[in-house]
Amino acid sequence: MRVAVLGGSAYTLRHAKVLGVDVVLLHMAGRYEPHVADYCEQVIDVPDLNDARAIVDILAPMHRRRPFARVLTTSEAAATSIARVTAALNLPGNSAAAVETLKSKAATREALAREGISPVAYRLVRSAAEVVAFIEHVGGPVVLKPVDGTASMQIHLLKDPGAVEGAWAALAASGLRVAIAEEFLQGPVGSVESISHDGRHLAVGVTEYKVGSNFVEVGSNMPAYTGSWDLDEVRRMAVLTLAAVGLTDGPAHTEFVMTTNGPRILESHNRFAGGGLPELVRRAYGLDFTRMFLSVPLGLEPLPEAVPPARGAALRSFLARPGRIRAIHGLDRIEARVVNIAPDLKAGMPGLEDIMGDEVGVVTQLRPGQPVAELTSGLHRLPAYVVASGATSRVAAERCEAILDAVNIEVEGCA
Repeated sequence: MRVAVLGGSAYTLRHAKVLGVDVVLLHMAGRYEPHVADYCEQVIDVPDLNDARAIVDILAPMHRRRPFARVLTTSEAAATSIARVTAALNLPGNSAAAVETLKSKAATREALAREGISPVAYRLVRSAAEVVAFIEHVGGPVVLKPVDGTASMQIHLLKDPGAVEGAWAALAASGLRVAIAEEFLQGPVGSVESISHDGRHLAVGVTEYKVGSNFVEVGSNMPAYTGSWDLDEVRRMAVLTLAAVGLTDGPAHTEFVMTTNGPRILESHNRFAGGGLPELVRRAYGLDFTRMFLSVPLGLEPLPEAVPPARGAALRSFLARPGRIRAIHGLDRIEARVVNIAPDLKAGMPGLEDIMGDEVGVVTQLRPGQPVAELTSGLHRLPAYVVASGATSRVAAERCEAILDAVNIEVEGCA
């Protein structure tokens, strides 16, 4: 059995050979580990994963010679092109309408509003004046952000009209002319990790985020353990969201805020979550989404009927003030496996597969002399993290925090 995969990593493709699946991987050079080739029949470098036409031109003749059973993706960059490629090759999968609805935060809001799910006041805005009018309409703080943004980039919390001009100028400077303004949802932020097949959605891991500056996630607990969250209700709302937008197959990552009025959907994506969350699902629930990503759509294994009982898992990113790294102290004294990765590799979270067997593991690409940027988006997180398992997620989180406390990243100067 043969599939084409757009984007991916060694962690997400490591089951291919065991399952007897031949993988043709299309990815951008420098965005994957060299040893990912060990799991693939062929690796093809492409300049842009979202260029559906170019990808079809590559895959169509290969498909004629030896057909693909599916075209799959784990990548945000390929989120919109995947459906077009699937349709062009006449293969099963999600419709372009469903994928494009998820890609657009405004279209997602429209779909939810039609179904009466997760009511949130929002408006597409094209000028600072329209943002001011929306703030006056809502009568409280609003969040201004790109319609199709990712990685917590260009998200602005506006508490009064006086802050609008600066935020709109920042969006315009990044090339945006249209944005979405939403009422500010107050409360803890989390997500639901799910996988779907033929219209049936299995919502599994409910993640609670630890959020740093500029709404950037710097840690995760799975399952959520603070507050009085109704995990079944959160899962139910995630399933309703996926059904409302018409998604039928594959992984999804649905973000929400737990407000005093219950969970409210922030956004959803037809891909694995970033930040190592598939590994937390595996540690906490014993379900390996990266295996199911291949095995379930190909009919090699069934989609489970129910969510297994949970243990706990947690992840934390290392943090440091802006500047340049002078030295890293303490990694040689912590009770965890430490994996060092070459700093020039730009893959999302390389090294996850190296610490899968460890209760506590650290992966780092840090080196003296590296610059540390201000934490204004997920792209600016330090390339170093710790993952831990535990009898509960609270225990796992405490293990992560103990590692962070034991490591000192010495920084000098300005970035």
